[in-house]
Amino acid sequence: MATSKPLDLVRMTATELQDLLEDGKLTSVELIKETLAQIDRHNTKGLALKALISTASEDILITRAAELDDERTRKGSRGPFHGLPVLVKDVINTHPNLGMPTTLGSYSLLTAKVSKNATIIDKMIEQGMIIVGKTNLNELSSWKSMGPMNGWSAVGGQTNSAYVNGGLEPHDGVMGHSNPCGASTGSAVGVSAGFSPVALGTEVDGSLVQPAARAALYAMKPSIGATELGGMFTVSEEFDSLGSMAKSTLDLARMTELVLNPEARSKLPKDGYLSYLRRDFAGLKVGFVDPEQWRWPDSVQPQKDNTREQMKQTYLATMKLVENNGGKTVFPVTIPPVSEYMIDGQPCTILAIRHVFKTNLEKYLAALSSSEVRTANELIQYNKRYASKELPPDFPEQDRLVDTIKNPINAEQYQEAVAVCRQVSRENGIDKALSESNIDLLAFPMDSPCPRVAAAAGYPIATMPIGTLDYNGRPFGLAIISKAGREDVMFSFMSAFEANSEPRAVPPTLVD
Repeated sequence: MATSKPLDLVRMTATELQDLLEDGKLTSVELIKETLAQIDRHNTKGLALKALISTASEDILITRAAELDDERTRKGSRGPFHGLPVLVKDVINTHPNLGMPTTLGSYSLLTAKVSKNATIIDKMIEQGMIIVGKTNLNELSSWKSMGPMNGWSAVGGQTNSAYVNGGLEPHDGVMGHSNPCGASTGSAVGVSAGFSPVALGTEVDGSLVQPAARAALYAMKPSIGATELGGMFTVSEEFDSLGSMAKSTLDLARMTELVLNPEARSKLPKDGYLSYLRRDFAGLKVGFVDPEQWRWPDSVQPQKDNTREQMKQTYLATMKLVENNGGKTVFPVTIPPVSEYMIDGQPCTILAIRHVFKTNLEKYLAALSSSEVRTANELIQYNKRYASKELPPDFPEQDRLVDTIKNPINAEQYQEAVAVCRQVSRENGIDKALSESNIDLLAFPMDSPCPRVAAAAGYPIATMPIGTLDYNGRPFGLAIISKAGREDVMFSFMSAFEANSEPRAVPPTLVD
């Protein structure tokens, strides 16, 4: 290796790795070899994190890295991600020549073939990024079943947090303190474990920001309609968004700009989101909600030792951090609770998706070059036929999938669901709070149902790391939400937070 010191893949950001590449202290070939060694140590061996469903072959990756090293020498760098590895959630199509299937976590798609890369994959390749692996997830992006844990798929198994010794605790609850969260579980765990400095995920309601928070990462789900969704499985284009995770605000700003579609990118300055990065909160006014009102109930997140009090006090201390570094705060800001998003016992977001899910799934399956299943019913029957793999004793259900197909909602019910979502989250919620309190954005404890607010509104949500639990070491975060298209002010807040906070926590078992 050109550099005299071993690479600290667990801590190093994409920017720091790029600096080594630019200075000639590291080559992409060396970086890929180190990355593959780290994956080999802890994906199925060592900590058995099971963050990745598949990795490209070493031959493919080294060949690509060598080409990029040569190009750097001859022509210079393509940009800040030239020659760097990246992980992508296994709902994003990768052409067979990249050496990885796209499974959605289902054995039924393990041998399926796609005809071309997703739009975002081609964009990343153009930027000189190296697609190293496909990450584990809640199977079918949580639409097979809402099982007892997040981060499980039939193909990938159970992903575990890199921070929690021993992995999942039995009966810990769907948002329990040992749970890595999902559905973009493997992307978050993979970045935290040094498998890649950045990763892509998708989100409707917390699927990206929740696991990122539990991996001490910076992450953002941009505004609905702003990101590249071509060539990937989405449960609903009306509620789904592509997003990214990183170890710094700078890397996240660059990745978020990359996932934007041309229309959304055209609205940004030449330097993109980098134009909004700053070192203090001057000029920002932030509304903080009451942490006693915004938290998970014990039935969803059983509390251990002082976990709830620690998260509450850290959240309140973050509010003081804003005040002490030039910002203004309003506390508490009140918005409607998630109970007001319910229609006939179901969240309005979930009810709306029930109207479009079958169509979206079958549109995706029909576009595959080859596949063992082409319809939702064929998928259901496949799972029954191969129940030992797809419906094992610990995850025996496909109830959400079956119920959605058997009991679809009609167009009128869909419109009602969307109307409730928008009315409660926007007019009665975020828009009202921002206007009445004259604030730029809202802050929430990440350990709460706050992603549903952003999901219902179609607004952006982001997370940043604020602490780790004394109980078991798992990280927790602060969430921020603003109006559609206001990712700029969110990046201002996140960068100011990072500049005035302790460095993000890393998994103790993965560092000296």
